[in-house]
Amino acid sequence: MRSAAGHRLLPQVLPRSTPGGPVEPRLARGAGPRGGGVHRGGGCGHGGRSVGVGRRARGARVIEIGARPLTLAEVAAVAREGASVGLAPGAHGRMAASRAVVERTLGGTRAVYGVNTGVGVLKDRVISADQVRQLQINLLRSHAAGVGRFAQPEIARAMLVLRAASLAHGHSGCRPAVVEALLALLEGRVTPVVPLQGSVGASGDLAPLAHLALVLVGEGEAWLGDQRMPGALALRGAGLQPLALEAKEGLALINGTQFSTALAVLACVDARRLWEAGLAAAALSTEVLLGSFQPARPEVQVLRPYAGALEAA
Repeated sequence: MRSAAGHRLLPQVLPRSTPGGPVEPRLARGAGPRGGGVHRGGGCGHGGRSVGVGRRARGARVIEIGARPLTLAEVAAVAREGASVGLAPGAHGRMAASRAVVERTLGGTRAVYGVNTGVGVLKDRVISADQVRQLQINLLRSHAAGVGRFAQPEIARAMLVLRAASLAHGHSGCRPAVVEALLALLEGRVTPVVPLQGSVGASGDLAPLAHLALVLVGEGEAWLGDQRMPGALALRGAGLQPLALEAKEGLALINGTQFSTALAVLACVDARRLWEAGLAAAALSTEVLLGSFQPARPEVQVLRPYAGALEAA
């Protein structure tokens, strides 16, 4: 049964189980991702295009990124149902134009934070032209310092689509290949292993995003189907190639709040479903008990400026 807004009523809210047994909802030490089919596709390496790897069901909806904000339902569909994601028309060109600005900067003598300088207390240290790529890898490795239990794979998948969507707007100086590589992980069912502890989201979810980004370059750990393995093996198993980062791209991958946002989005979706289940239960109980629905009459509700009360009525 669904509400007028299209949300499913009376949802299943029991904890999910994994090959290792029951786990608490969305938190696990060793839970594999839901599903597990591996899509074989082309590489996502340096300069290559990878959108569309994997086979999509004929007529299946593709959620587009790079033109508008994603909805909560769209993020949840990618994270939990494996919905396909693609670039909106014009997104590729906007990213390319943004990248051109970075390339022009690299051709000059100007020091730009995180591009040809260190970060944090090393912001005044200029990085030589032959080391700017290595700086990006070092940023990922040094910030991948998360600890504790692992986030449920659906959280990591939400992080992937949220980070890809942010970069796809073309304001971060990344090549299109970076976003395409993130989408290739989603299509190939390669899910980064992300520790839950290590970020407060104040200056970006640096540690969780670093763990996520390491898989792009063939490091870190990931789930492929129900198997946890080194990131390089997961990429190989999905028919993908490691991404070679260019200047600024490592910083762009970790300087965001997609870990916190992923948690918040899925919590909001779950809260909405629970609210609708409670609402359905209340309505059915009132009906069974021959209660009065007069308090829910529209002319009564419009006297109060509460959208939630109107919707419930």
